[in-house]
Amino acid sequence: GAMIGPGGRWVWTLLCLGSAQIYRFTDVAVAKNHTLHALYTYYVFSTDDAPRTEGDQVSAFVRFSKLQAHSADPSQPDGSLIGYNGLQVLLIPWQEFWTVIDPVNFCCDEAAVAVGNCTAEEVGQFMIMRGQHPTLYKRTVKFRAEGEQATSRSVVIPDTGVYLLLLSNCGNFEQATMTGTVVVKNPHGFLPGNEYAKLPFFLYLSVAYVVLGLVWFSWSVRWWTELFAIQHCIAVVILLGL
Repeated sequence: GAMIGPGGRWVWTLLCLGSAQIYRFTDVAVAKNHTLHALYTYYVFSTDDAPRTEGDQVSAFVRFSKLQAHSADPSQPDGSLIGYNGLQVLLIPWQEFWTVIDPVNFCCDEAAVAVGNCTAEEVGQFMIMRGQHPTLYKRTVKFRAEGEQATSRSVVIPDTGVYLLLLSNCGNFEQATMTGTVVVKNPHGFLPGNEYAKLPFFLYLSVAYVVLGLVWFSWSVRWWTELFAIQHCIAVVILLGL
């Protein structure tokens, strides 16, 4: 892959801040009962395929950070829903999505238990199709007692690919919101894998912008008394762009 020298590190930093693979739940309404929603797409490099590595990190990972559900029903506060397990956040390879998930029946119920698609302990939770063993990263979003803090969990992602972030609600409660973040970091940093190859282009584009901006300012200084008001405005816009 293309290597980025010290001169392009500031471009790298800005792109990472603007395109980090972070999905935030900020008091987001949970999915309706027995529904599955695709929320976001992550682009991931494995250790072997990564164009570069950052510090001591050698593997991509997903971090489910402080995911927590909050009841919006005054008659059912968070403390009364501690045992609710129907709300789950999932990360699954895009190419496996349609082969392991039944779009009609993806929630475990008594009928699914009877035919062996899931276990009794999984009733009211997301399930995959019988006999499938996908690469699936799953986190149950819990309601917590007052004062109890949600925890975080990180899992290594070993394979290159496009991953879908899903939100399922296979239970019978939907009057709630959720908070937290799902972060995916590549071996090279937070920049999505599909954006990394664009770094040299943006570096050259930035250099060209700076050079042309300097030419503009040098000519503006030379012909300062001849400039129109609109040209002063253009100069301000160029300066802001730098």
